[in-house]
Amino acid sequence: MTSVFTSFYRSLTRDKLYAALTIGGLAVGMATFLVLALYVRFETSFERWVPRYDQVYRVDTAIQFPGSPVNGAYPATMPGLLEMMRDDFPGLIGTRIRGGERGGAVLRGAIAATEDVAQVDPSFFDVFALPMVQGADARVLADPSAALLSRSAARRYFGSADPIGQTITVSMDAPANYRVAGVFEDLPTNSELRLAILIPIPKKPPPAEWAWYKWGTASLTTWLRFETPEAARAFAAKIPAFIDRRAKGDFGPGASKWLSQPLVPLADTHLKPMGAESASRQLMVTTLGTIGLLTLLIGIVNYVNLATARAGLRAREVAMRKVLGASRAALIGQFLGEAIATVVLAALLGLTLAEVGLPLVNAAGGTALAIPYGWALPLLGGVTLVVGLAAGLYPALVLSRFPAAAVLASARTPGGGKAGARLREALVVLQFGLAIAFLIGTVVMAVQMRHLRETDLGFRREGLITISSLADPKIGQD
Repeated sequence: MTSVFTSFYRSLTRDKLYAALTIGGLAVGMATFLVLALYVRFETSFERWVPRYDQVYRVDTAIQFPGSPVNGAYPATMPGLLEMMRDDFPGLIGTRIRGGERGGAVLRGAIAATEDVAQVDPSFFDVFALPMVQGADARVLADPSAALLSRSAARRYFGSADPIGQTITVSMDAPANYRVAGVFEDLPTNSELRLAILIPIPKKPPPAEWAWYKWGTASLTTWLRFETPEAARAFAAKIPAFIDRRAKGDFGPGASKWLSQPLVPLADTHLKPMGAESASRQLMVTTLGTIGLLTLLIGIVNYVNLATARAGLRAREVAMRKVLGASRAALIGQFLGEAIATVVLAALLGLTLAEVGLPLVNAAGGTALAIPYGWALPLLGGVTLVVGLAAGLYPALVLSRFPAAAVLASARTPGGGKAGARLREALVVLQFGLAIAFLIGTVVMAVQMRHLRETDLGFRREGLITISSLADPKIGQD
């Protein structure tokens, strides 16, 4: 073991430029791979923090009405959909979320601010089992005067005082006083849900909600929970007949030909949102993940190529060790040990570069990525072992079989013969191929992002307003 480390130290100090190129290139590849792997893991982890997330489905609204300007798919429903579903399907587990990000205003003493206020059903925690910090659970929302606050919201409006039982003024449809009945844990960053204050959803439509039972409108999100995917599919099969029964007043007979209410799994709501944004978001995540893998592969191939190219320069060292009694197994172990030690050094440097670069990545992308060492270290350990074995195995097998007498008597340093040359040529071709693929992926992502930012939408954004439904006759009377 001592001889391995001694040989490793001498090989690094004997050619510092070679050491910097091999270790530095591999370290940069590992750092880039780790940072992009963290980003991909973050993007694919949305809503997976929700207990039983695989049982939760969002109900969307899709309209395909000939000549209608509102055709398309929307990640929301009319407010009264869940009520109708429960009438037709007793025992259905679901909830609604009305509002959310900056959905209301809060007044508490001298503090007045917009807040992530949402109205939900008393069954909210049957679908989203948020962890409670103190106080009652969501069943208390059956009381129209009760409210639940997140930990941060409670600290914002009540400081260090106990918020339970205190009063807070919240305005959505109209200002109203609510009694704080509980505090739930803050939602994580990997969530599309923006909930800081939960209040009961009104049992009767508010005056401003003329479309509460208007089929084809979409003003809040409806969520359902099913025990198994089979149960969800069975329920989805019943929806067309349900629409035909209930929506014929707005869409006429056979309403399911024009209107559908697809179920979208909760875990798909981030990477597969409705519309063109879906393809762009998935493309960006896939492209960045591919770039991370290509960068790591380029660093690995570069290191393996340099290691095999220099292996022949150590032929006389191997011959001398054989003369002094070293066995082939000992020589193979030495070369593999040196390769793994080199990759370990590169991995540590790469981990350092990733830690240094993450604040810059978070600032640029608006994320809050951090290295979870619980899985990052095993991942780096596995990569280190694979790369070390890949880089050291060929030189170890080739060099350890050289006859000592022939090497010492020869004026030329053996380099592995035609097989060694072909391997290095193949590695160079592979390296250039990976670099080209890397460039293509980068260009595709850059062009896609530029297209999303600069494409002509066909209309001017300035001076436009959003209305709930162009088909509603009340709009023409406003």
